[in-house]
Amino acid sequence: MTKERVCANSRAMSRRTLLTALPVAGASLAMPSTVLSAQPVDRHAMWHAQFNHVRDLWAVQDQDSQEAETLWAIGDQYEKLICKTVAQTKEGLRAQMEFLVEHGQEFWGMDVHKSLAQNVLRGLSE
Repeated sequence: MTKERVCANSRAMSRRTLLTALPVAGASLAMPSTVLSAQPVDRHAMWHAQFNHVRDLWAVQDQDSQEAETLWAIGDQYEKLICKTVAQTKEGLRAQMEFLVEHGQEFWGMDVHKSLAQNVLRGLSE
């Protein structure tokens, strides 16, 4: 087998070069470029909007009803997601801070609000 130079502009490619390049080509084809260059996306703003919506629905229910209890439990799940998930973007941090200002004023002693403050600080320092 002759040794030929492999050039990007040349049609000639040795078998060795082809076999060396195949795994890299396969990996790049298996992973779309959007996955490789995707920017982080935070769901905090969506969770905050859902939390507010559920609490608005809860406010018009009979407080002793099963519906009110279910809505409160759903709101609690959104609250945990907002407070315990570290934000990766400024939009996520902003949503966490908005949540803290709107809903944490009277409850600074709760664990989820402490977690929120720690996550905001961690996100800002990275």
